[in-house]
Amino acid sequence: MARTDDELEAQDVTADAEEQEVRRRSKTRHRRTERAADKRRPGTKADQEAQEKLTEEDRHKPSIPRDKRRSPNWWAPLMCTLMILGLIVIVVAYVSHVALPIPGLGQANLFIGFGLLIAGFLMTMGWR
Repeated sequence: MARTDDELEAQDVTADAEEQEVRRRSKTRHRRTERAADKRRPGTKADQEAQEKLTEEDRHKPSIPRDKRRSPNWWAPLMCTLMILGLIVIVVAYVSHVALPIPGLGQANLFIGFGLLIAGFLMTMGWR
């Protein structure tokens, strides 16, 4: 039985789509293997050999000396602002009997204030 031109064209389109899908998958697989190969795999022989080649100084040498490390310029102002803002929110909440600074939240105002205060104090650990 002879096929019509429409059937042959549909078959060609299907074959092209399948071929493109196979190409796409093979490219994806190839990218994944390249990325995985670039990663360090601790415990493998290649990694152990590479680590043995490094000197003791190279292994523990920081990229920036400790005395040269600095926080960004915005770090300290943001840290202080968070702590002061948290303190203000807590004081306002206590003075207004938890009606302010955000009406309708009630005790959540205290949680917001303490959250801001804690965020500011946590930032002190990263300040240099």
